[in-house]
Amino acid sequence: LTINHINDIWFKNKLIIDEEAANVIRDIYAWFISGTSKNGIVHRLNELGVLCPYLYKRQKGLTYRNPHADKAKRPLWSLRTVTSILCDRRYIGDMVQGKYRIKSYKIHEQIQTPPEQWFIVEGTHEAVIERRVFEEAQQLQMKNTRTAPYKNKLYLFSGFLKCADCGGGMSRHTAKQSGSISYYCSTYKNRSKSACS
Repeated sequence: LTINHINDIWFKNKLIIDEEAANVIRDIYAWFISGTSKNGIVHRLNELGVLCPYLYKRQKGLTYRNPHADKAKRPLWSLRTVTSILCDRRYIGDMVQGKYRIKSYKIHEQIQTPPEQWFIVEGTHEAVIERRVFEEAQQLQMKNTRTAPYKNKLYLFSGFLKCADCGGGMSRHTAKQSGSISYYCSTYKNRSKSACS
């Protein structure tokens, strides 16, 4: 290959910032660092009508599939998506490879690899946010990490109850004083009160 051919190939595969999406990413980091919880960010994005990544990519004409979003009646921002964005090194210009590996060539099942086995190359493309902002977000997440009580306990209705209005999962709640158990719509509680009754 000549130098010109190499440059052409490099340019075609260059990561270019989508400013519309980048502004949402910057807002998420700014809100989180200023004290807004991840759930608070999810609520704010949904209340403002900001398209979640799934719908945004579909709107841009990309053939993008997400098994969870495909099943939802109204795809919304979720805690998982916001957490993923707050941990993604691509936004500071780093390329990360080796997050997954194939468990078996017969089954082609992918499994996650631990972070110490990832291949990270810094400064491969233009950054969306400053490195110090990213590092501050990582420190805040480490401070906020906690284990929920009864995390390993599987309840009778876990994964079975669905909201009759939006089809979202129902979350279990135990009242502190009486100990009574109730279930509420996770879409209404964690994403947007306007998305479900």
